Amino acid sequence: RRPALDARIGLERDLLAHERGVRGRVVEGSAAESAESFLSRGTGGRAESFLGRQSDVIDDPVEARAYECDALSAYRCPPLAVVLPRSGLGHRHGIVLGNDGLKMSKSKGNYPNVNEVFDRDGSDAMRWFLMSSPILRGGNLIVTEQGIREGVRQAILPIWNAYTFLQLYAEKEAKFDTTSTHVLDRYILAKTHDVVANVDAALADTDIATATEEVRLFADVLTNWYVRRSRERFWEGEEAHPEAFNTLYTVLETVTRVVAPLLPHVAEVIYRGLTGERSVHLADFPQAADYPADADLVSAMDATRAVASAASSVRKSNKLRNRLPLPKLTVALERAQRLADFADIIRDEVNVKEVELTDDVDSVGTFQ
Repeated sequence: RRPALDARIGLERDLLAHERGVRGRVVEGSAAESAESFLSRGTGGRAESFLGRQSDVIDDPVEARAYECDALSAYRCPPLAVVLPRSGLGHRHGIVLGNDGLKMSKSKGNYPNVNEVFDRDGSDAMRWFLMSSPILRGGNLIVTEQGIREGVRQAILPIWNAYTFLQLYAEKEAKFDTTSTHVLDRYILAKTHDVVANVDAALADTDIATATEEVRLFADVLTNWYVRRSRERFWEGEEAHPEAFNTLYTVLETVTRVVAPLLPHVAEVIYRGLTGERSVHLADFPQAADYPADADLVSAMDATRAVASAASSVRKSNKLRNRLPLPKLTVALERAQRLADFADIIRDEVNVKEVELTDDVDSVGTFQ
């Protein structure tokens, strides 16, 4: 997936070396003229300015590249978008701002010290912060230490914690296995199938922001649901529940290959620790077809997670501590009976004695 990322850099070099020329449109207010002048130098005078439009259009998808605003910063270029009409591929970028909301500037020093960030959080943290930021969706990006650390908390730590959890309880080497029949194993394997397919599609379209969001959501499911709900099986040991160890190994080995283009250093350490192989960057990107898909199970378990989260919120709003058992929880939603097989999980998650499922939402409450 490195080509998908590399396609986003080298704008100035590519434009100046452009001999065949492409017909582009530069937009966004007063800066359009200076940007147009720059593009005209690189494209043989074929650039046209259309004020008030929202995108640059390049008619030749073979010649077109993803334009980076950073490469045009010397010309005060505004946020740009590139759309490939025949392929439907497009990119839009915002502006990088300092922690004071002004344009990031070395003279002002209004941004975190990069070397300190690398020493404290690692280069993967900065990389994730930039790739998951609003700037890849056309918004502006304010660079702050808190924002960088948030990426560590949301993506890097969950994956790392799942890896250390496996290392802590595994007595022997686990193996790649997708045949477990346990409902939690089937669920996380089905989610793995989905994240592989979704990230693969996003990277193929150079939609890096969507790829990072898919990984973030999966990391949350892996750590805060699968590992937490499976702890007792791991505590009982590998002899009693080899399927749990094999499933977690399979998921982590797969995830490291998925996130290798996004978190190259963290993925490398985990992959080599799991497999003993030379490098994750020499491994093939996983294929979704290698993992069992189960849309019905994923839908039902996701709904179960949502119910548990909503019930916890109700507890908190009513100042009822989690350890206080409640007599009954009524779950009202469409097709509620699909959660019948997960009633025990809901009962355990929210600490209630009885769970009632009903399709009649209006009979138990109203939306406000």
